[in-house]
Parts: sequence; C-alpha cells; structure tokens
Amino acid sequence: MLINTKEYMAVVDGVKQQIMLTQQRIINGANRELAALYWNVGKIINERKT
Repeated sequence: MLINTKEYMAVVDGVKQQIMLTQQRIINGANRELAALYWNVGKIINERKT
C-alpha cells in the first residue's frame, strides 16, 4: 500500500509517462501507415495514367 505521498506521486507519474509514451507510439504508427497508404495510392494512380 502506498502510504508515503511522495511514493504515491512517483507511481502516478510513472503511469502517466507510460501512457504518454504508448500514445506517442500509436500516433507514430498511424502516421507511418497513412504515409504508406498515400504512397501506394499515388503509385497506383501513376502506373495507370495515360
């Protein structure tokens, strides 16, 4: 049990840091996927131009 307020705040800060890092990884992954999608769409369009 967390009795010490400093210990409690350290745990809370650690959890917050993990959440923020995970959110950043999710955002980066989504951006990579969107960039790949747009590149592929452009490639398809470019290959079929007349």
